[in-house]
Amino acid sequence: MIGVLIACGLLIAMLGLSLYLSRPNWPYHAAGSKGYVTDMLVYFFLPVVPMLICVGGFSVLTTIRPDFENETARMVLLGVALVGLLGTRRLPFVAAAQERVRVARNARYEATR
Repeated sequence: MIGVLIACGLLIAMLGLSLYLSRPNWPYHAAGSKGYVTDMLVYFFLPVVPMLICVGGFSVLTTIRPDFENETARMVLLGVALVGLLGTRRLPFVAAAQERVRVARNARYEATR
């Protein structure tokens, strides 16, 4: 369970650093700074949710039934988590959020050239 907490902490730290470093892009987003932050949260955090659910569920399951902890179960968990990550990135609203963030970054780049 400590691994899940470490993963969540690293995810939050990466998201915070990404938001902090992208502050110059915020005014160039179509919905302003609040829209940029919302799109970043959707784009970065939402695809990781299936992976966190899989890892948390596996941790609870192996705590209850230690006989399920083996390499085959870990590989299946990894496969399910990666399919969830890639599948979530292809959802229309996640792809749209990614596109809006990209447009804001490009607009800032064009404005500073």
